[in-house]
Amino acid sequence: MAVVGRLVTGSAVGLLSTSVPVYVAELSPKALRGRLVTANQLFICIGVLLGFVVDDIFKCPGNGDYCQRARTSAWRWMLASATPVAAVLIVAFAFALPESPRFLVRRKRLTAARRVLACVRSSPAHIQQELDEITAACNQPTATWRSLLRPNVLYGVYIATMLSAIQQFTGVNAVNFYAQTIIISAGFDQDHAFSFSIYIGVIKVVFVGVGMLLIDSAGRRILMIVGIAGMTLSTALLAAVFQMKEEHGSVSNGLGWLALIALFFYMGFFEISLGAVL
Repeated sequence: MAVVGRLVTGSAVGLLSTSVPVYVAELSPKALRGRLVTANQLFICIGVLLGFVVDDIFKCPGNGDYCQRARTSAWRWMLASATPVAAVLIVAFAFALPESPRFLVRRKRLTAARRVLACVRSSPAHIQQELDEITAACNQPTATWRSLLRPNVLYGVYIATMLSAIQQFTGVNAVNFYAQTIIISAGFDQDHAFSFSIYIGVIKVVFVGVGMLLIDSAGRRILMIVGIAGMTLSTALLAAVFQMKEEHGSVSNGLGWLALIALFFYMGFFEISLGAVL
């Protein structure tokens, strides 16, 4: 049952990861589009932070072996705690969300599209102009898969694809999942590991918020350059610390703190760049 639940959850997350940014972009005004799309990542980080907090509340005393022996249900309560949150979100938002204006225009439902724009725009004077722009964009010839191979398009496809690949190859999801394990490997005990993982969640929220504020003023390119460079240095420090542990069997207290700080910076640099931009 756990495997089935994980498959369903993973499929749902995959659908949300692709549909929510597009929906927000289609519903947002031009001036706020960058920040509002980034807000999706902000709330993901808030969810990760809450997950770390719940982990700390329901963590097993001592170590994982205790949970195996005692057959405690603490981890089940940890998973179940997300159920009421999801239920509230579904009831409060899912049935009240309108279709995006672009979707309605593509279905030739112009009156409904105008009604949605009137609900989400503060200035009714520009509604018709925006509706005309959406209509003109939707009337453009539909692109084909073959068009992605055109020389004037191929470079853009390459950049977009590589950035998405780089985002995943950073291993940020693995770090999120195994944050406590990494911290324990750096020489800290379980209680400190769970506490420091909460700090990681706070750092994620703060830095994606900074990226959200800078994305339209500083530009996406500079954020990605700074962020990727910072992540490279941070992971190099982590690798050096754990290589020393591999050679000597343990690390000193100072090196453990260095690894922890590098982990904090890694998360911060990710969220201000690849997290906020993509």
